Amino acid sequence: MRKLLVALMMVAFAATAFAADVKFSGSYEVDGKYQRNYGLADSDVATNSYYEHDFDLWMNVQTDKDTFFKTKLELLDSTIGATHDGNNKVVYPGSDSGYAGTTQFSVQRAWLGHNFGGVLVEAGLMNSDSWGYAFADDAEGSYRVKATFDVAGGKLTVLTQKKDERGSDATKDAENDDADKYSIGYKGTFGGIMIAPKLDYDINGNGTINQETNEGADTKVIDFNLAAGGKFGAVTVETEFKYNTTSYADEATGRKDFDLYGIYANVNYNYGAGVVGFLTAYGSTDKDMNKGFDFDDDFDSTFILGDDMGLGGGDDLTGFWANALYATYDVNDKLSLMGKLAYVTSNWDAGAYEDASAWELDASATYAITKELTYYVNFGYAKVDLDASDPDPIVLVKHGLVLNF
Repeated sequence: MRKLLVALMMVAFAATAFAADVKFSGSYEVDGKYQRNYGLADSDVATNSYYEHDFDLWMNVQTDKDTFFKTKLELLDSTIGATHDGNNKVVYPGSDSGYAGTTQFSVQRAWLGHNFGGVLVEAGLMNSDSWGYAFADDAEGSYRVKATFDVAGGKLTVLTQKKDERGSDATKDAENDDADKYSIGYKGTFGGIMIAPKLDYDINGNGTINQETNEGADTKVIDFNLAAGGKFGAVTVETEFKYNTTSYADEATGRKDFDLYGIYANVNYNYGAGVVGFLTAYGSTDKDMNKGFDFDDDFDSTFILGDDMGLGGGDDLTGFWANALYATYDVNDKLSLMGKLAYVTSNWDAGAYEDASAWELDASATYAITKELTYYVNFGYAKVDLDASDPDPIVLVKHGLVLNF
């Protein structure tokens, strides 16, 4: 850790010497969690309590008004004291001596950009898998070369993304097994309504070349995303539709082409001291390949069933239809409250989640200790009804401190 901080200081000093504008920002969060019956048991219910912490540091270097370099370092992201060996035995305690022997940081983002006037060109490890609203988003770092053009009403983005490199100086046609993504998207506003269509084309080689055709047994994925919404007085509307189709060059292994889609809509009303709203989100399933549409990691449909458990086997609800009523209320400048009641039903035709349903009640309170330091408490209570069993209720209690700087 000391070496990393010294390196950052050297970079900052060097950038200052060359008259660059260097800005640091970041966040540190430490929280404690209590979980009950996340294993969906109907007897011998397990509970689990633990601490987590997460430290992210951003550095933005602006060398001139048109040229920049940005990087995000994740210094910590772990459950405290939870490093285990293969027998689930704690290898070291949550102490400085224990952390000293373990790598606790990684480079999450690192890319440069230059505005040529009418077009911004960026290259490096930047955000990917996010578009429109948070629905079905999982923002991660990916290596991209991207150009953003100023066009009528908004911006047009084209990019290529390297997902896997299999090229070789010694193997003929090894490039056929690369994995690449190509994307084109537009974001514009017309009459106060945001429109954002995007089309992705993925070619994913599997590392095996067919000796007769010299072609990799590729998986091809086409993703279409359309987000639209806007504010109409006190009413805010968000909608998003996502469709993806996956095809295989070789179905001999039992793989079959499949399609999935998701639909999201959110309408809320701002009454001054808070917001009341309704959201619905639908994810389809494919029986042949046992796949479901995942609302994904950034959506956080509910505290338990969505964000923590990922009911359906994904990062959030997968293959379910969720409907929720929610409200927020600002008690004063420092204290805000939130409540949500959600009901979800399964779209699975077979398996553990066939005919499943569930409901969840969430509540939270957030208090601003200072402008930068916030304390929050989250509570969740959920009940799942499975076709084969009737699990006990699920409970989550979480509280934490968040420092943004």
